[in-house]
Amino acid sequence: MHDAQSPYSLGYANVPLKGWTISANILGADTQRWLDEPPHSIKTCIMNRTQFDNSLERILDGLNRHVTGAIPIAHEHGQRNRIILLESRTGPLVLKIYHNAKTWTTEVRALEILGGNGVPVLEEKSGADERTLWIAMSYLPHSPWGPPCNIPSDVFIDFGRHLRKIHDHQNHKFGSISEDGAQYLHWEQYLEESFFNYYLYISQRNVLSLEELRLIMVFYEDMVRTVAHISRASLIHRDLRPANIALSARDSWAYIGLFDFEHAIFGDPLFDIVRLLDDTISGKQDWEEAFWTGYGTDEAGRLIFHQRHQFYAFLRHLGALRFALENNDIPFARASKASLNNILSANLCTS
Repeated sequence: MHDAQSPYSLGYANVPLKGWTISANILGADTQRWLDEPPHSIKTCIMNRTQFDNSLERILDGLNRHVTGAIPIAHEHGQRNRIILLESRTGPLVLKIYHNAKTWTTEVRALEILGGNGVPVLEEKSGADERTLWIAMSYLPHSPWGPPCNIPSDVFIDFGRHLRKIHDHQNHKFGSISEDGAQYLHWEQYLEESFFNYYLYISQRNVLSLEELRLIMVFYEDMVRTVAHISRASLIHRDLRPANIALSARDSWAYIGLFDFEHAIFGDPLFDIVRLLDDTISGKQDWEEAFWTGYGTDEAGRLIFHQRHQFYAFLRHLGALRFALENNDIPFARASKASLNNILSANLCTS
């Protein structure tokens, strides 16, 4: 157990975790505001004593820099990775401890590909054979935001330009961005694998009726043709939501960059944009227009996007339902099921 003389101080906002002291204001005004007035999606990072003693303390002691403060946080309900903000002599860092090797490998590879251009710089990492997988990366200063915020639309021009640069990183195969992951010659092969993975898991949980399962299969078989012959395998983020898009309220909501690449794959860039437009900037026409301007998509490109929109939204909500069931997140499961049914109702005639 650490005491007041510990080189680390662990806590959340002004509520100390048992046995640990608090380090306040270690990462500047934006982060302090984030901790003082957290949005509902941020919660205390839950680690038991064994995890602290056997993993966190050992990692902190082994970092090749002097760590003077640490605040553990997690970003959302169901978050299985552990996120810890660090203060070191070289500046703010984010320590991320992973719950499985796949997400660790993916994020490491993505950050290596992107090289810190508008994304965190990968400073240090665990070995692939270590029992606990982690990375230490630079911190992108940002503030919590969402559609209610009065953010100038020009900010999304900068975001669109940056996302286009990320999507310009391409591969000759689709799927995993790591060399030892599953890759496919065709995009629809990756989507087929994902769909049946979701479908089989969900069908065994008795959360959907036989009629709902039938309609899901009909919709998939009818819509998968819209993604045939896609040849561009781009690096895509797959989780473009406010929590992962760094904007700074201290600088007129300036765009800072993107983080949290643990779900990145090589795929159709429009798969990324569906999540962005449906959720992140939904209902903000000026933000959407600014994004398209920055991304550089013409009317023909937007038409192609709309042709694939419903299918990609369908797959995303199906995957979200599986994730919610895996994590016993009942509210998220209900919301995902409702979104699925809305798509099916709008596109299929029930009989």
